[in-house]
Amino acid sequence: KDGHTFWSNLSATLVRDPQTDALVETIVIVQDVSERKLIEAALEQSEERYRLLAESTKDMIMRVAPDGRRTYVSPAAYALTGYTPQELMAEPRINIAYPDDVSASVEAFHKAMASGKNYFHVEQRILHKDGHDLWVSLSFTLVRDPQTGALVELIGIVQDITERQQAQETLKQALEKEHQLNLMKTRFVSTASHEFRTPLSVILSSTETLLNYRAKMDEQQVTSRLNKIVQQTLFMNSIMEDVLQLARIQTGRFDFRPEQGDFSAFCKEIIEDFATQPDQQGRVRAVITPTPVRLAFDQRLMRHVLNNLISNALKYSPAEKPIYFDLITESNQVTITIRDEGFGIPPDDLERLFEPFYRAKNVAHIEGTGLGLSITYEAVVLHGGTIKAESTEGVGTTFTVTLPL
Repeated sequence: KDGHTFWSNLSATLVRDPQTDALVETIVIVQDVSERKLIEAALEQSEERYRLLAESTKDMIMRVAPDGRRTYVSPAAYALTGYTPQELMAEPRINIAYPDDVSASVEAFHKAMASGKNYFHVEQRILHKDGHDLWVSLSFTLVRDPQTGALVELIGIVQDITERQQAQETLKQALEKEHQLNLMKTRFVSTASHEFRTPLSVILSSTETLLNYRAKMDEQQVTSRLNKIVQQTLFMNSIMEDVLQLARIQTGRFDFRPEQGDFSAFCKEIIEDFATQPDQQGRVRAVITPTPVRLAFDQRLMRHVLNNLISNALKYSPAEKPIYFDLITESNQVTITIRDEGFGIPPDDLERLFEPFYRAKNVAHIEGTGLGLSITYEAVVLHGGTIKAESTEGVGTTFTVTLPL
């Protein structure tokens, strides 16, 4: 603003629409590299001026012989790497490059040599003496013999860009989160419109029938249609309740109330509820430890977890196939496994199983919103537990829930 100029390094990220690949915006990081430019200018003018600048800058400067020996390392090395300049010059075997990133700078060096260029630049991680890694910008000038063109030495500037890299990663994660949120919104609109269409059609047709033909209908026919309206209204209400429940949990507004109780008895109660259903009698085969299992758990949430996993196993299995429920207590945790011999889950769908509104491709013909497992996942995490799914398509699926005692 005051009129003076300075050298900068511009890093631009192009953000594209994931569907159309159209450019949405450009995110630019501007970094002041005036010190580095001053050092490069000083190198061209005099060795002494170079040394003075090199020893006063916060960036690490080093000179490397063709055989890899460091012949000069500036004082900034200690703040950056934890090693003193004397350590780095005396012990060539000290390799500060992060093992997985070594190839990047080696490849850039060989490319510069092969093309005759006198400069190369890479961004990679290095290892601090205490073991942690940090991101740096490596800028190397290749000094060649003016007659033969042979490499005389490399002069490198090592600049800490960890904060910039972290900012880029945070930005990337934020963009990914926004993208996932947009996908979730799209799936919600699609799922809600699809799931509401059928019950609304039933309600509309039943209502029109009652309005137009009630005088000609007997009491049983009227009651039948009113029951249909009630059932479909309750179904739509359950969908909305699932949406609100998930939103409350994810935003931290859910009233989580874990209380000490006998988890073994709780599981037996839920199994008995399924056993009383006429079409499910004998299908749930449970092995539950007979001794009380003392556990702090929220009954509302845990009832949803078990009901959802058991009902899914029953729903996605042939009617003649049983499902298996096991409760195992170990020294510091309780493990619940629910296994079925049903359709199974395709491998591509397995990793996205707990995303809101996501449903496996092979069960799209079966009624469901794709919210049950999302709520189940969040409920298990609230209890400090874990949940995982293993499945083979056409063979069956096993869900494993672990909860800390």
